[in-house]
Amino acid sequence: MFDYPPDKKPFTPGHYKMDREDIERAKDLFYQVLGWDRKTGAPARASLEKLGLKDVADRLAALNLLPAS
Repeated sequence: MFDYPPDKKPFTPGHYKMDREDIERAKDLFYQVLGWDRKTGAPARASLEKLGLKDVADRLAALNLLPAS
């Protein structure tokens, strides 16, 4: 979706070619809004706690799987 068709510019009518940088930027903004870590895509402690999942956050932290805040 980033390289085909090679002769077309991204986001023009008639195909689905996309610009890699735009998609990465959109993903970063999406993760930011949700409170997820941009590198791993994992929810941050605050996001889990906001959803009433403190026990899940504590368990992930104990397993060293919770992203650093």
